[in-house]
Amino acid sequence: MASRKRFDAKKHLIRIALAGLIMATSLVFTGCGKQIARIEEYQLKLQRLSETNAEQVARSLARLEENLKKLYVALADVQAGTNRGATNIAAAQQGQMKLQEMLRENSQQLSNNIAAVGQDQRRLQGQTELVQSNIQKVASTEGAEPCLQVRRWKRQPDGAWQLQKVYGK
Repeated sequence: MASRKRFDAKKHLIRIALAGLIMATSLVFTGCGKQIARIEEYQLKLQRLSETNAEQVARSLARLEENLKKLYVALADVQAGTNRGATNIAAAQQGQMKLQEMLRENSQQLSNNIAAVGQDQRRLQGQTELVQSNIQKVASTEGAEPCLQVRRWKRQPDGAWQLQKVYGK
């Protein structure tokens, strides 16, 4: 394939030289010496010009081939980057879906816990009212000897604990 891309300067020059030789030979036989010399001079100039052009074309084709290789490498890099980006996006979407599901489950669990706390508060309020009622019944016995004693632990300045009487006998 590389041989098809390159301009074959040798074949081109050989053809030009043969054409010039044939022309020169035909002119020599016809007796046109000055014109033949001038034609040969033009032929040599044309041959040098053709060689120069062939070399320039060959250099241009080599640069073009190198630039194409660089372009293919750059395109491969872009494709790899695009593939990595698509993979990262898919992973992020999957993570986001898992997070949404977890938030939905946690929200439901939080709602259930809040409802349970509300029920516990209502039950505790009822128990508190019952205890207050019982305390009022016990305290309302005027002149009667208390039937219970309330004591509490109190920490002394030296760090020891002491039981103190708060209510009752």
